[in-house]
Amino acid sequence: MAADAQDTPSQTQKPKTKSVAARITRVLASVPFASVVVALIAMACIVGTLLPQGQQVQQYLTAHPEREGLMSALDFAGLTHVFSALWFVGLLLMLAASLAVCSFKRYAAAMRLHGRPRSRAFGSLITHISMLLVLCGGVVRVVWGERGQLGFREGETAETFIVENRSVPLPFKIRLVKFTTEHHKVAGTESVTQEEEELLHVRIKNEENVWSIPVMEGASHALTAEDATPSAKNTYQVTILNRLPDFVINGGHATSRSDELNNPALRVQVIHNATTNIQWIFALHPGFNMHATSNQIPVEMIYTTEAPAPQSEQPVKDWKSTLEILDNDVVVKEKTIEVNAPLSYKGYTFYQSGYNPNDPKWTSLQVVRDPGVPLVYTGFLFLIVGLTMVFYLYPHGRHER
Repeated sequence: MAADAQDTPSQTQKPKTKSVAARITRVLASVPFASVVVALIAMACIVGTLLPQGQQVQQYLTAHPEREGLMSALDFAGLTHVFSALWFVGLLLMLAASLAVCSFKRYAAAMRLHGRPRSRAFGSLITHISMLLVLCGGVVRVVWGERGQLGFREGETAETFIVENRSVPLPFKIRLVKFTTEHHKVAGTESVTQEEEELLHVRIKNEENVWSIPVMEGASHALTAEDATPSAKNTYQVTILNRLPDFVINGGHATSRSDELNNPALRVQVIHNATTNIQWIFALHPGFNMHATSNQIPVEMIYTTEAPAPQSEQPVKDWKSTLEILDNDVVVKEKTIEVNAPLSYKGYTFYQSGYNPNDPKWTSLQVVRDPGVPLVYTGFLFLIVGLTMVFYLYPHGRHER
């Protein structure tokens, strides 16, 4: 009886406790855990939308300096840079881990049940993988992505851009060839560009054709009547050799005293039928031509300048920047960008950002490097394939044994 009363080792042995990995796996695979994580991510996105983020904080403090203490507390909590905060990245990683565990368990269950993966189960797996790729792309963007600003003037070349008050080098150079600000006319008619504020009007004597040329130093234009076939006899090659906003003769040489349009002058070359004429023309003295090398070409030229209307009367319609990419000091790409039409090269994208109303030749660009984009696009592709398999090719597992 004593022997019977004594428990056997199998009866006294306690069941083995689950390993830490098994417990973590069980938590990650649970619906409540995933629901909580999704809810926290949604709340974080709402906070990031309602509160000033990044560079908006400084603008907000400029308008509300009395709330500096509040913004400092929010910044310490990571609520002024939600989408780049480590806790937000952690939430994305937890959701990705939950999706990965659920996908693996679902696929493994299908393997145990049928001995091979069914097409519908495989489509479900692809759908889960697509969401993982999109989440991983978001994490890569937050951790390794960069977003900053770049400002320069016409003719300048930049090798760095600014990200949160620090200079970040570019693996190539970018040059601003030309910047144009396009305005609306006060009356609401056709738009007027920056070039139209400074024009060279060319007219052939005894003819009705008049050409209005934007003033750009070094620009050359071949002028022919609209109803005529271009030839050496009826084509006039007009080139603006020099532009001086404040013309003066200093030491026998033409120069400019300032950048203001106090005495604007152009040195223009006209070539027609093997004859060349070079002369200075003046906006304030339209009847005075200086240093003409030839008067045999029947051309009349008038140089006009118009001061831009005040900003309140002439609102901005668009900005356009002609950019060149220099890789190893060689121009490898050129494009004129505007709002919503950026330039991309080697993973960097340049967006037209802003301008300086007091400096018409200066512009700012937003520079974005997002290495997570390929992952996100691949995730969208997988999502389309997975959903097509689940809902259209194999609904309810039909045509499968």
